[in-house]
Amino acid sequence: MSALTSARQAGLMYLVVVLTGVFALAYVPSALSLGADNQENAVLIARDLGLYRLGLLALLVNQIAFLLLPLLLWRLLHRHGDGTAVAMVALAVAGVPLVLSAIGFRLDAAGLLAGLAGDVPSDSALQAASLLGSARNRMLLAGTFWGLWLFPLGLLVWRSRVAPRALAVLLMLGCLGYLMQVGAGIFQHDLGGPWGRLVSLPASLGEIGFCLWLVVAGDRAAAGDSGTK
Repeated sequence: MSALTSARQAGLMYLVVVLTGVFALAYVPSALSLGADNQENAVLIARDLGLYRLGLLALLVNQIAFLLLPLLLWRLLHRHGDGTAVAMVALAVAGVPLVLSAIGFRLDAAGLLAGLAGDVPSDSALQAASLLGSARNRMLLAGTFWGLWLFPLGLLVWRSRVAPRALAVLLMLGCLGYLMQVGAGIFQHDLGGPWGRLVSLPASLGEIGFCLWLVVAGDRAAAGDSGTK
């Protein structure tokens, strides 16, 4: 398979990951006004279970795509460091079971809240809140691997020149940003507001930029890869 085809396939798969991730992890929580209080979140979710379940479906698609993405990237980049490419795949895949487990807990919570609309009895709210808390903890741990896999990816992009090296730097800085958010979450500190946006900015710019580069400039990515020794 040509480097151009590999680059475009990886870019399109990355685009699926980005779009479903934005919908499931950003739009749905914002639309439902979800916050740090799981008991309050249970009430908010009960008011629009349809949107919440749609977010879970998007997250499931996201994780299926995220299982395939590092394999496509490995095919494109492994010649620039086989051990680094293996580490990239292993770190990416390691987080998927944690997210799937979180989806399961969230489905259980949705089942408890089904049919209750906005009037949630306290016992159901408490059980759902507990499940949502368990899901949140697993998503926090998954964030470790969402960050760690970006470092070997950025290193491979730097070596291969399949994309501008500025994107490689952003990907590697994105690793640090994710780990800072995980560390803050473990100590129950919320990196919200301007500081939180600043910490997450390198990963967002790096991943979206790299994804679009592969999709739009796949021919240049392939040329850069073939020209690197």
